[in-house]
Amino acid sequence: VVHVEGSRKVERRNLERLTALAAPLGVRVAVEVGRTALSKAAPLAYFVEHDLEEVDVGICLDFGHAHLDGDIVDAIETVSEHLVSTHVHDNRGRADDHLMPFDGTIDWPAALTAVQKVGYEGPFVFEIAGPGSTRDILARAKSAREKMERWLTST
Repeated sequence: VVHVEGSRKVERRNLERLTALAAPLGVRVAVEVGRTALSKAAPLAYFVEHDLEEVDVGICLDFGHAHLDGDIVDAIETVSEHLVSTHVHDNRGRADDHLMPFDGTIDWPAALTAVQKVGYEGPFVFEIAGPGSTRDILARAKSAREKMERWLTST
C-alpha cells in the first residue's frame, strides 16, 4: 500500500516502476485513499482507471481518510471496482486520529453494509494508534474485530 502525493505523471512513473518490481514476487500494489487532491476517493478511482489502465494497481480504502473527506459509503462505492485492501480505523471527523473502530463517528453498520454490497472479500487491516498498553490495545482491537464480524455475518 502506497500513498500518492505528487503529480499524476510522477506518480504514474513511480507506480510503473514499483509494480514491475512487485509483480515477479506475486505482490499487488495498492494506492491508498488519502487526504491529498489526487488520493481522495473519486480522483483516485479516476487516476487508476484512466492513467494506470495498463498498470496492475488496486486501491486500499482507508476508512478514516474517507470519513474525513465526507460520505464514506459514497467513497466505498466509488472505489469498489479497484478495492483490494483496507485500512480500518475511526476518527471524529476532524483529524486523522486512528482510533479503534466504533470509538469515533464513522457509521460502521452503513460502511460495512456498503463493503458487503460491493462484494469486497479482502482483508480488513487495522491501522490504529492510541494510549494504553499493548495488551489493552490488542484486546480492544479483538473486540472491535469481533463486533465487525458479527455485523458482517448478520446482514
